Amino acid sequence: MNKFINHILILSFFILLTINAKSQSENEHCTQIKTLVTMLNNNHYEPVTIDYDVANSIFKNYIESLDPYSFYFIEEDINLFSEKLVNNSNNYTDAFCEILSLSTDIYKKRLQESDELLTELSEIPFDFEVIDTMYFSSKDTFLFPKNKEKRKQRWTKIISYKICLNFFYDLSDTTTIDESVDDLMKNEPEYRQNTILNEQCQIKKLLSKDNDFENFVAIQFLNAITSNYDPHSMFFSLDMKEAFESEISTTTYSFGIFLEESDGDIYIAKLIPGSPAWTSNELNEGDIIKKIQPQGEEPIEITCMDVYEMEAILNSAEISKMDITVKKTNGLIKTIMLVKAEIQTDKNKITSYILNGEKKIGYIYLPAFYSGFENESEGCANDIAKEIIKLKKENIQGLIFDVRDNGGGSVTEALNLAGIFINVGPLAISKYTNTEPTTIKDMNRGTIYNGPLVLMVNNFSASASELLAAILQDYNRAIIVGGTTFGKGSAQIILPLDSIITMDNFATNFNENSSSFVKVTVGKMYRLDGSTYQNSGVSPDINLPNLLEFYSYREEDLPAALKSDSIIKKIRFSPLPLLPIKSLLEKSQIRINESANFKDIKELNDQAISLIINQEFIPLEPTAFAESMSLQMDIMTELENAGKRETNLFKVENNEYFKLVIEVDSYQKEINSNVIQNIEKDIYIEEVYQIINNYINLINK
Repeated sequence: MNKFINHILILSFFILLTINAKSQSENEHCTQIKTLVTMLNNNHYEPVTIDYDVANSIFKNYIESLDPYSFYFIEEDINLFSEKLVNNSNNYTDAFCEILSLSTDIYKKRLQESDELLTELSEIPFDFEVIDTMYFSSKDTFLFPKNKEKRKQRWTKIISYKICLNFFYDLSDTTTIDESVDDLMKNEPEYRQNTILNEQCQIKKLLSKDNDFENFVAIQFLNAITSNYDPHSMFFSLDMKEAFESEISTTTYSFGIFLEESDGDIYIAKLIPGSPAWTSNELNEGDIIKKIQPQGEEPIEITCMDVYEMEAILNSAEISKMDITVKKTNGLIKTIMLVKAEIQTDKNKITSYILNGEKKIGYIYLPAFYSGFENESEGCANDIAKEIIKLKKENIQGLIFDVRDNGGGSVTEALNLAGIFINVGPLAISKYTNTEPTTIKDMNRGTIYNGPLVLMVNNFSASASELLAAILQDYNRAIIVGGTTFGKGSAQIILPLDSIITMDNFATNFNENSSSFVKVTVGKMYRLDGSTYQNSGVSPDINLPNLLEFYSYREEDLPAALKSDSIIKKIRFSPLPLLPIKSLLEKSQIRINESANFKDIKELNDQAISLIINQEFIPLEPTAFAESMSLQMDIMTELENAGKRETNLFKVENNEYFKLVIEVDSYQKEINSNVIQNIEKDIYIEEVYQIINNYINLINK
């Protein structure tokens, strides 16, 4: 056999291997799609019938997950995919399989084309005078460029926008707009190159997945399906599941942050209880990492960094002190200094404080509800009980418990925590797929604390936080103060992806070698009167103006969120006497109306709605862009400052035990000082301090 024929045969062999591997991959993903739909319909609390409208919504969610800003696909692609839905109207899962197979190849092609297009744009100076505005719409327009030339125009606009955004975002307060515009125009080639390289970096990250590219795209489709059942159901690969369930070892030396990535952003997925990140009282799950800077060094470029690279930097033995800048879930940007520390599971995870003024009031902040899993004594309820005992030794007259921005966690711990404040009795009602409602009871008689109690909440208090708030409100056990909570009253379970698996049999049918899983919503939580806080949230007894009302984001804003409803179930329980809410509310309202800070918050929120939320056209001419951004940043800065004011009503003190801790731990002493300053400047804590003082005075009359 000559060499030419030999080469042809070898090449043909590898082509066949590639085709066969692709075919196997397509079959596997198609099977996953069909199995996932079967499992969701068998196990979901509110199964969905996949008609054309639902199938089209799944398709749109899928395309949006791949191309959220319509940069890559063009109109003919979308029309081609849509035809598959129309042509398979009798079997939409077959349509999904065809769309996934077709779109995977086209998506890769469009990414490669965009990469080439960006290289071309990097050589062309940008004329900001010609590129006039960038249009953003909150409406579900689902518009894609008609052709490749229109796509080039869209890329030109978005690069212009990002050049301006990245440049003006980092301006110092001392630089005038005219000076900054001059600098931008003078150094336009450098800013253009850097911005385009960052965009290409994101594309290369997708394309570099090599053999995993098909899996990445398939996962987007699988999660487009789950998101049409509800926002909290989700497909997991084995790696995703392990990351979701990851726990800490007994001892580790770190900042205490677990990271995950979504839509190009790296965010805090979990805080290790008791870690530096946890005790800072400044970080929460969901915060997006915007900048990391080892102290004394230059910031580290993170634009094209993935989770593993960032974790390697954070875990580096050479870095012990780090400034971490995050974008909070409420939109604010914060920079927090962290110092690595040895984390031990038996170490104090909760720190309590004393607000010493007219009355001696205890204060505890809980960032998340954590559980000990193997050892129940290591859960947050037990740790909070220990802190309350310390505070009682300080002769506190009332307690403020703060779960603002607490996105939830262990429901069991929320129930155990409620039991600290409530005597034996029913706490809530749970209802799961195809079962009758069940009463959840506190079986432990007695309480650890029965004094005056205020629970602080806001619209980012979710899930377990809401369960606690609802229980305490139903029993008239605490005054709930703040904003209406997020509205997540659903329960999820993680099951192996297998069509025969159900909630009832998964324990006996569990396959340890499973590589695919589904987190599925299987239940709802109900209050003792049969109503649910799902979607509607828990309304506070005393409402305070929301610091970022214009940025309000709740369960009801999420597509496919389960609706609020009620069930009928007779529950016998003995609530405590009604709290004097009316009197306390009247006094609070007078203070709020007279407060310059709260007045500013209301006015600034109105301005933000006009200048930020309702702004659909962004000017791309540098001077106009800078002026627009300057106004927006001024509003955000003023809002943050409006929420701060040095109080003269109390001084924040440590309990006697923690005083001994900070005497021998310089890092804890530094963090403690920062936390105390934040508490003393928080106008919401100041108002709640006055509410609980008023409450105690009414009791003592």
